[in-house]
Amino acid sequence: MLDTFYRVLGTGCIPRWHAGVIDMDGAYFAAPGQELFVAEAPGGEIRAPSASAGPAVRAV
Repeated sequence: MLDTFYRVLGTGCIPRWHAGVIDMDGAYFAAPGQELFVAEAPGGEIRAPSASAGPAVRAV
């Protein structure tokens, strides 16, 4: 994600906008109801990070 901020968007990491990237453990893994999804392309490239800040809807 940091690569995208710096190389693609040219904005760098802005702490007030990207706190979840700076502290992924606290933002997603240690906080109930938070989820982080990442898509991997067939060649192994990581694409489309997305986060959920509330209860997730799960497909069954």
